[in-house]
Amino acid sequence: MQGSPVVRTFADLREVLESRFEIPADSVTLETPLEKLGLDSLELVELGLLMEIDIDPNDFSAGTTIGEMAGLMAGADGTTLTATSTKADRTA
Repeated sequence: MQGSPVVRTFADLREVLESRFEIPADSVTLETPLEKLGLDSLELVELGLLMEIDIDPNDFSAGTTIGEMAGLMAGADGTTLTATSTKADRTA
């Protein structure tokens, strides 16, 4: 699973969470619930912008894990969403 789309997206999420939101990467695991990160709805939207995806905070509950979020971001088709990809890249 090391090279799976979910793992790559998780790595991108950890990088953005650490660089932009000052959340230590070592405190973020696949099992970390979003509520533990302390991000409010506006910060979740900002996270989506940084990852270049649309995030509706209402789509995630406090119990949603980072792994679940990464899975949704990676997409059912296996396309990895990264901080440098664009929506056009993912729909091509």
